[in-house]
Amino acid sequence: MASRQVGTFRLITRGPFSRLFWAGVISSTGDWAALFAQISVADTIAGSKGILVVLGARLLPGLAGGAIGGVLADRSHRKRAIVAG
Repeated sequence: MASRQVGTFRLITRGPFSRLFWAGVISSTGDWAALFAQISVADTIAGSKGILVVLGARLLPGLAGGAIGGVLADRSHRKRAIVAG
């Protein structure tokens, strides 16, 4: 069976991957809009310290939790980790 190449434009305009791609674009746009809204409100309420709190609250869990979570995932039983998640 010969493999069929699909162009990038066709990939994001038709089929199941298209729905996944556009859902991700919309979700990411909403995430960024929410971040900018939080920064704006924090700036209005507390100035630059408020902005630092918002950015810290968004960045620190991923930085700290990602490293710790990766180590724990590597050392744990895969099936149990997936069920727990």
